Amino acid sequence: MSDLELNSLVLQLVALSQDLVTAKLRLESGAKSGWLQMAQARYKGGLGPGAISSLQLPSGDQEVLAEKRVNRDECVMKSGVRYFHHSLMEKEQEEEGLKRRKPEKNDTGNIALSPRKSNDPIKWFGILTPTSLKQSQIEFLRCVDVVVEIANIQSEIQGVQARIKYLQRLQSKQLKLDDENKEELETVGTIGEVENLDSCLQNSLKVEE
Repeated sequence: MSDLELNSLVLQLVALSQDLVTAKLRLESGAKSGWLQMAQARYKGGLGPGAISSLQLPSGDQEVLAEKRVNRDECVMKSGVRYFHHSLMEKEQEEEGLKRRKPEKNDTGNIALSPRKSNDPIKWFGILTPTSLKQSQIEFLRCVDVVVEIANIQSEIQGVQARIKYLQRLQSKQLKLDDENKEELETVGTIGEVENLDSCLQNSLKVEE
């Protein structure tokens, strides 16, 4: 059973390695396309290179809040492989859940609806942003999803490798025990043969007397 399980895990490891290579190629292609679209927005968007630069990034007391949060859950397969699965959670969903659990009220006793602030980074570069800059943002958002996918594949690979090492250790211990048992049986058999030989010699000596 362990040999079949090891073979299955090795095949799974090969498939995961291929998936990892494919995902990394997708990440490379998406990042390359994003940077090219950003360069096109700077020089062909009509706003000039100074309109899309590091000068528009928040500085000083301005806070940059992440739009997504990473959740990590432990998963266990039927084969005994343990790994961590990562997933993205929108920040707006988390805030809405908190507001539903604890709504705020104003002076009149009614629930106060706080204005929804946009944290879209593309707004840092003006209202009329070039289409190429929007496309660049879309490409980088796709890269974020691919990065999470790569993290999941790598985590699963580590889990499969750990399971393979565990089964190999069990096999080596079993082989060691089998060898020890075999040596004990051979030793017992040798002792029995020596005792039989001694008894035969004693009987033959008695007959000669």
